[in-house]
Amino acid sequence: MRVSFYTLGCKLNQYETEAIASSFKEKGFIIVPVEEHSELFIINTCTVTSRSDQKARRIIRKISRENPESVVIVTGCYAELDPEILKTLGENVYLISQSRKNILLELPAHLCESPQERLYEKIEALLAELSDNSRLFSEEKKFQFLPSAFSFHSRAFLKIQDGCDQRCSYCRIPLARGNSTSLNTEEVISRATRLAEKGYREIVLTGVNISSYRWDDCRLEDLIERLICSLPHTRIRLSSLEPEMVSPRLAKILSQPTVCPNFHIPVQSGSDRILKAMGRRYRRETVKRVVKRLRECKGDPFIAADIIVGFPGEEEKDYMMTKDLILELELSKLHVFPYSKRPGTPSAKLKDSVADEVKKRRVQELGELSDRLLNNYKQRWKEKVVSPLLETYRITESKKVWYGITENYLKVVVKSIPKRYQERGVLCRARLKKVEPECITRFISIM
Repeated sequence: MRVSFYTLGCKLNQYETEAIASSFKEKGFIIVPVEEHSELFIINTCTVTSRSDQKARRIIRKISRENPESVVIVTGCYAELDPEILKTLGENVYLISQSRKNILLELPAHLCESPQERLYEKIEALLAELSDNSRLFSEEKKFQFLPSAFSFHSRAFLKIQDGCDQRCSYCRIPLARGNSTSLNTEEVISRATRLAEKGYREIVLTGVNISSYRWDDCRLEDLIERLICSLPHTRIRLSSLEPEMVSPRLAKILSQPTVCPNFHIPVQSGSDRILKAMGRRYRRETVKRVVKRLRECKGDPFIAADIIVGFPGEEEKDYMMTKDLILELELSKLHVFPYSKRPGTPSAKLKDSVADEVKKRRVQELGELSDRLLNNYKQRWKEKVVSPLLETYRITESKKVWYGITENYLKVVVKSIPKRYQERGVLCRARLKKVEPECITRFISIM
């Protein structure tokens, strides 16, 4: 049987999709691109913004309509919070909420027990079984997701944390994923070691809020320190860091060479007034101090930031404070989102909304600024030696053109690779020769 996957949202969602896909492959199912015909489609949704919801609905309708004889399973955070909406998108659409997503790991074994023509019956029976409360997504079951291999990435992802205690006024993800919980430290080390033994040269630590990782007395900085000691030849990349959690000790540990000089910080705003209204636990000066700290420990790292524009009550002076902060910090890239009212969140009750045309203008301005910042960063790295990890290739004039991700998160073309090294997951050294319109590197050696 053929199975296709479509994932929306964060790296944590991507990781959980990889785990589900891995469980299907182990039972002999064939994983095919979502554009091809499959008997079963699994869509892992996100609900961080209203645009995420809209995109999910559009994808579900399209796949359901174009594959009327197939089964379409929808899971993830959107399926957890708005199931009644999603149920209406197709007669062949079935829902498995985020709190019961782990049942998808068992689905392949259930399907193997019956011939293909009973797929609908098997799915319906499995969903009926979910009414048993013991199958809820408990803290322990949140970490059942463990891919034996990665179908969609050359880098390995490792889930170390789930849920969030921050309760930012605009965010509904804690409603879908619950409070913060962490994976046993020894189990993190064990899983990471197995990934390294399988040949993965980079591991991305992921979660909803990895900054809140804690198991007994072990915090994120302690965990990273142990991983560095246990895996001296494996790159470690962090998915995101909350500004107020980047202590001097954490920064010192991040200075180790196997930690990728690539940091993603959810800044959200440069206005203290707006940060307070958002329920964020830091202020403008905290962000400035943290960025300085990260640069002191990693030289010229790639620092990306999330920015929300148009939060209720955001005046032009607040927006300009955000823009000024971005320019002052010389960030590498921005992920800009227009504020959208999320059901069930405190900010949904706020008045003094910002006009859509104002939000659109601010998004466009910061998007253009992000392009300039990214180009400036790339220019600073021209002629320098970087370390791309080969991820994928395309065929051009009967030759493979390889693409990779550098330690500082530049997406590059790698030229002149000897044929014996042309494989996904290979880590090499290369010199960055060109940065426009795309980054071109020339192979130097294997690592």
